[in-house]
Amino acid sequence: DTWSLRVTVDAALKKDLETLMGLLSHKLPKRELHEVVREAVRCAIEKHGKRKGAVEPARKRKASIEKPPTRREPTTEVRRQVWKRDGGRCAWVGPDGKRCESTWQLEYDHVRPAALGGEASVANGRLLCRPHQLLSAEQTFGRAHMDKYRQRRGEREATSPGGSAAGIAPEGQPRDADLFPPGAPP
Repeated sequence: DTWSLRVTVDAALKKDLETLMGLLSHKLPKRELHEVVREAVRCAIEKHGKRKGAVEPARKRKASIEKPPTRREPTTEVRRQVWKRDGGRCAWVGPDGKRCESTWQLEYDHVRPAALGGEASVANGRLLCRPHQLLSAEQTFGRAHMDKYRQRRGEREATSPGGSAAGIAPEGQPRDADLFPPGAPP
């Protein structure tokens, strides 16, 4: 299958694309833009995927002999295993029994919060989209408590008064096939 993609770019991005074409000239001698974009996307997925745990590293690190200290933040390996188990999608299940499955703004979330003694482990971890992560925190700690943190961070209210996550369709399905962030035009 092929898809048509039409974008308008500024002069700086055009220059960056031309520079990248030059850097890839040995690997991609035909100078076809779609091949350059594909290579850029693959590199970005590898870079950001490693950070999120979605991509396996090219080489394995040697296992440490010492047991690591208890951590609030999961290790890269824990993130990777949770990502794989949850299929790179939000694991939130709504009251209707449907799973969100959004791929937008995924975060590692502790099922039992770290603040309440929860470990950063595969068993206690799950992937949640940002709105459902905030909703989970509200359900655990209360809206008033979480509003204090949102005000400090300058975040706008993440959930509606009814308790559903912003940017999630009423049926719990990702809006517009997860291609657009909340508030973006479809």
